[in-house]
Amino acid sequence: MKNFRWTEKIFMFMAGSMYLLVTFWLFWPCTPLVIQESIKILNKDKVVQQGGELIYEVCYDKRVETQISIVKHLVNSYMITYSPVDGNLLYGKGKVKRKMPIPLSADLGKYKMWWTTEVPVNPLRKTLVGAWSEEFEVVAK
Repeated sequence: MKNFRWTEKIFMFMAGSMYLLVTFWLFWPCTPLVIQESIKILNKDKVVQQGGELIYEVCYDKRVETQISIVKHLVNSYMITYSPVDGNLLYGKGKVKRKMPIPLSADLGKYKMWWTTEVPVNPLRKTLVGAWSEEFEVVAK
């Protein structure tokens, strides 16, 4: 080991540093986004018509400054999945009010919304965050 030249020492130092960095990125516990409570439904009496708009509010604490993509699902006896949408949640604690169209083909009855997003923590890892809404009812138009 005493015959190492200075270039080999630098290489070993850099390799060790990269190993520590990758290990940190992969295994350090991190919560980049926290949904404070269940998602609140703001429609009157928690009722929405087929083809109408569901109005909801999310209280969050975002701890990273990356853009996120949100997927929403309506869950009844089956699941209606919406296309992913870019989430414009600001860094820090906040509340956002959003509208979501209810399809005309949605069955009548009680539903819950499942809201999920993949939040990039670092270049090697993403964390899945999800939250349920309060129950609401879809009625005929």
